[in-house]
Amino acid sequence: MSLLRAKSSSSVFFSAFSRTLTPLIDFQRRLASVERVVSFVYALAASASDEFLDCFLKFLLAATTTSNKTARFRACQIVFEIILRLPDDYAEVSNEIWDEVIEWMMVRVRDKIPVVLL
Repeated sequence: MSLLRAKSSSSVFFSAFSRTLTPLIDFQRRLASVERVVSFVYALAASASDEFLDCFLKFLLAATTTSNKTARFRACQIVFEIILRLPDDYAEVSNEIWDEVIEWMMVRVRDKIPVVLL
């Protein structure tokens, strides 16, 4: 996956990656295989280029606003794990993106569905 990411532009890779990821975000059952894929996704995103990470966080923030509770849960789960895995001194993501992440996570803290609250 890293080789593919390195050989293609960030926008082309992100487009293909997000299309592939969409069914996972909507998958309702919490199977070990799904959790392993989610783990791979946030590990990949945390080690990705700044441009890819910006686009991916915007994609996930859009998923946190859907009416689908599973999509909200998965998006919040991945954002949470990305934040945990970024180095403390990581300052490459734009302040606007971080402000949006904080804003939408504050909204999700008050979600009616308990599983989304993480």
